[in-house]
Amino acid sequence: MEKHSKSVLRELATLNTLAEKRSSQLTLVNAVGRLATSILDLDEMMEEVTRAIQTSFNYYNVALFLLDKSRRQVVMRAVAGGFEELVSRTYRQSVDKGIIGWVVRTGQSLLANDVSQEPRYIKGFLGEVLTRSELCVPLKLDDEVIGALDVQSIYPDAFDQADIVAMEALAAQIAAAIRNAQLFKAQQQRTEEVEALAEVGRAISSTLNLEQVLEAIATQATILAHADEGGIFELDKAQGILHITASYNASEDFVRAVNEAGVKVGEGAVGRAAATREPVQVVDTETEAGYRFREIAAIDGIHSMLAVPLLKGEELIGGIVLWRRQPVPFSTQDVALLTSLASQATIAIENARLYTERERRIAELTALNQIGQAISSTLHLDELAELIYGEVSRIMDAAAFHIALYNQETNMLDYLLMIDEGVREPRQSRPLGQGLSGLIVTTRKPILIKNLEEEKDKYLHPAFVWGTGKLPSSWLGVPLLVGDKVVGVMSVQSYRPFAYDEDDLELFQTLGSQAAIAVEKARLFEAEQTRRRQAEILGDVSRIVGSTLDLHSVLRLILEQLKRVLTYETASLLLFSAEGPAMTALSGYEDEETVIKEAALRLGDSPIWQEMATTRQPVVIPDVRQDERWIWVPGAEHVRAWIGVPLLVRDEMIGALMMDSTQSGFYTQKDAELAQALANQAAVAIENARLFQAEARRRQEAETLRLAAQALSATLDLRQVFELILAQLRQVVPYDSASVQLLKEDRLEIIGGLGFPNLDELLGLSFPVDGDNPNRQVMATRAPFIVDDASALYEDFRQKPHAQARIRSWLGVPLLFGDRLIGMIALDKREPGFYTTDHARLALAFAAQAAIAIENARLHEELQARMREMQTILDHAPLSIALLDTEMRYVLVNKFAEEKEGYRLDEIKGRRCYEIWGRAKPCEECPASLALEDGEVHRWEGEILPGYIAEETCVPIKDEQGRIQGILNIRRDVTERRRLQAQLLQSGKLSAVGQLISGVAHELNNPLTSIMGYSELVQREASVDGTLKTDLQKIYEQAERSAHIVRKLLTFARQYPPEHEKTDINRAIEKTIELLTYQLDVDNITVVRDLDPNLPYTQADVHQLQQVFLNIINNAHQAMKQAHG
Repeated sequence: MEKHSKSVLRELATLNTLAEKRSSQLTLVNAVGRLATSILDLDEMMEEVTRAIQTSFNYYNVALFLLDKSRRQVVMRAVAGGFEELVSRTYRQSVDKGIIGWVVRTGQSLLANDVSQEPRYIKGFLGEVLTRSELCVPLKLDDEVIGALDVQSIYPDAFDQADIVAMEALAAQIAAAIRNAQLFKAQQQRTEEVEALAEVGRAISSTLNLEQVLEAIATQATILAHADEGGIFELDKAQGILHITASYNASEDFVRAVNEAGVKVGEGAVGRAAATREPVQVVDTETEAGYRFREIAAIDGIHSMLAVPLLKGEELIGGIVLWRRQPVPFSTQDVALLTSLASQATIAIENARLYTERERRIAELTALNQIGQAISSTLHLDELAELIYGEVSRIMDAAAFHIALYNQETNMLDYLLMIDEGVREPRQSRPLGQGLSGLIVTTRKPILIKNLEEEKDKYLHPAFVWGTGKLPSSWLGVPLLVGDKVVGVMSVQSYRPFAYDEDDLELFQTLGSQAAIAVEKARLFEAEQTRRRQAEILGDVSRIVGSTLDLHSVLRLILEQLKRVLTYETASLLLFSAEGPAMTALSGYEDEETVIKEAALRLGDSPIWQEMATTRQPVVIPDVRQDERWIWVPGAEHVRAWIGVPLLVRDEMIGALMMDSTQSGFYTQKDAELAQALANQAAVAIENARLFQAEARRRQEAETLRLAAQALSATLDLRQVFELILAQLRQVVPYDSASVQLLKEDRLEIIGGLGFPNLDELLGLSFPVDGDNPNRQVMATRAPFIVDDASALYEDFRQKPHAQARIRSWLGVPLLFGDRLIGMIALDKREPGFYTTDHARLALAFAAQAAIAIENARLHEELQARMREMQTILDHAPLSIALLDTEMRYVLVNKFAEEKEGYRLDEIKGRRCYEIWGRAKPCEECPASLALEDGEVHRWEGEILPGYIAEETCVPIKDEQGRIQGILNIRRDVTERRRLQAQLLQSGKLSAVGQLISGVAHELNNPLTSIMGYSELVQREASVDGTLKTDLQKIYEQAERSAHIVRKLLTFARQYPPEHEKTDINRAIEKTIELLTYQLDVDNITVVRDLDPNLPYTQADVHQLQQVFLNIINNAHQAMKQAHG
């Protein structure tokens, strides 16, 4: 018994699996079938269907073949899968070989679950094919095989009988779709031809200009037959020659050549057509025997042509010709079309000649064509009815008018438009009945009542009373026929008898034929629109994702789109959050706030919500009053029928879409499936909006960081940088107090703070990095560290000076410049547990910018110090130093240059150097100009100013690529040297001494200047202590004293002209002794001064007086050395 139970269970499981597979196949078959019938373009339909089958069934390859009977071949028209890259889209094979050929030849399906064992399988026809199993089914229309559907798998035994049934069902739908597409294409072609004929008719009836009419015919014929050029020939009966009188797209040279050659009857295609009175076709002028106009055809590159004679009865009046530039033959349809247009051309010619006789007919045709044009301009039935009525009322007495559509399934007439003496009736549907309109539909014949009073006995039910309620005197109605199918009825009525006759009936019938085509197109369009509307709404939901990423807008748009798919009284969107489900969007409710509030409280425990969350399936309640799961909430008193569908993203339920109706049983399972499809799109839109919000938040954070970084880069002052860091940090991460701490050796020093009540006590405070504080963790890990309650964990936060800040939540982030740790930033909140990892992430990003700003400020300070050092050196250098740009404009000069040459930097900066000296251009020997030209160092010596002789050196300043960026101009004052040289020439005795002293002065002045400059610069540093400053001051004083001595030596070395002035003799003696002090000290000689302080001033030459004292002391010095050794 147990074995039997297990066997039954296994069999049930197998049957269940097969049933599930069958259900899945049927669903996919239906989906693919709907796809096949929704596309009317044959190639597009076959491509889409093939792709859908391959994707839906996950086959290795799917292909559609159509039968070419004339060649006994099957032609592959669409392929999807493994063969796409392996086989040409124009692949053909004989019906006498292969599985596909056998299926098409026999009309039977063939299953080969191991193609290696199937003799009909063509082995090795493609080297890379992985096929193991193949199923091929025929495409049939009315028991006639038109092709085959072939599916292949890479697995053996991949198909079974269920697959055969599924594929045969698909093949039937595809075959029907192919027929529909072919019929649609044929209908399109017929419509284009009708419209072309109508266009030609309009041209014929709108003008008497024969050339314009013939050009229109040539144009339409060329376009519809897919030719390249077209022309109409007229026969010159006297000469028997055909010449072109109208053409389309033919070159002037070609037309001229044809007319100059003179085409005789019997010559060329058009001549032969004229002679035989039959259409003549030349497939290729290059190969056509006896064709003598080959050179003329070559002017426009013509190869193929079709000619039809223009005949008035048996009388030849000309011909019409189409030309193609490729050797492509014209079809029988092209011949028929051209023959029809030839008749039109004949009519046009005759109409132009017989205008008076045919005026009335032309007027009617013109009106008819205008009506055709008007009703062809819309696919909306209401608009179409209005257009037809408007055009009919222009040409006929239309006191009353109606147009109705016939629904064969319901046997109802849908009256689109009913107008009686300007009174419009609302659109309404009525049973077919036995009235005149019903009779027309039933008999498919028109009815003309010239005088109702006389003919009323013929009709049992003339009409139902509508509009003004009056009966018409004249009544004319015609069926709207498309082939043999009645699609409606159209009627025009008058309150005067004999308003219509047979001519009116003929015209109205013609109009009815046009209207029928337009109505059928509009009906098909509306039907298609109805079928596609639901799909379009789903597409609209997808487009919502691209149209807005604002969550509130997305939710509102979803509810708006839902109403286009399903009718509802109220609808709502419920989204899931950490706190539970909550209403987020409503439609149709008066008091939305109350509904949202109450729903949030009650829906969390709703069994319906729990069921959707568990099953991930829609819930349909036909009548909420009879469903125990229903929970009543305010605003839902009206609800009877209800649908709820889950919002799923990656199988996760993020909410639900709900709608209701006041009518019990209003919703079906099909409605639920449609709502679920929309909900799936809505879920994607909602998720995208949520992700966008998160992204927007991240972008805002990035922008805040960017602005903060921009603000930090606004200054290079270190103190201001610290202040900006703390100010901008608050824009990024909130805090009550914060501090910037820099690492100095193994200690952290607070160098900036904000928000502390006792900031002065904290600034400058330093503490060890490895102390008992959270800072240690930040510095050790070089990563952010969050403390939820610092006061509870660390003793320092409970003691002064930190206690006054009442810090609870604490966040520390490192200041990293590259890999170098330079300090940290600490943020404090008085609220415990405030800081999160997001705060830490933002603070760390900000800290990176802050570290850069700090290092930039530090580098700036160092650079400024170096600049001050350089400026000090420059200012103490006994040289005129200037920096020029490449335009020889002053950029920098030192103080010596300002003092020596008599100008300030602010006066000359930006001006060209030669302009300062009053020149329009550099002088020829200008060393700066020469240095700019050749990039070499150039020197020049000469008088700069009266009494100022300089040695000038110009050095080009170059970048790493060797490009000149400016000129360094150095001028050395050699005026004194020149004077000394002159003195030495005058006084040979002192020449050696003068040269020696001048050289010594030159060599000593430079190091003395540097010693004085550096000692003065070092004294300015704040870190130098008192003892060092004293020593530096002594260095400076001794250097100054040495420089003073050098100046004295120069004084004595120079030769001055005699000059008597008020002179202090004691001071002259002191200056002389100062000059000799060092040498006297070396020889251990002391000068004893006994100068009379009251010695009066005298008139003397101080230089000569000092020379006298110098000689006396030198003589004494030499005497003492000789006396004492």
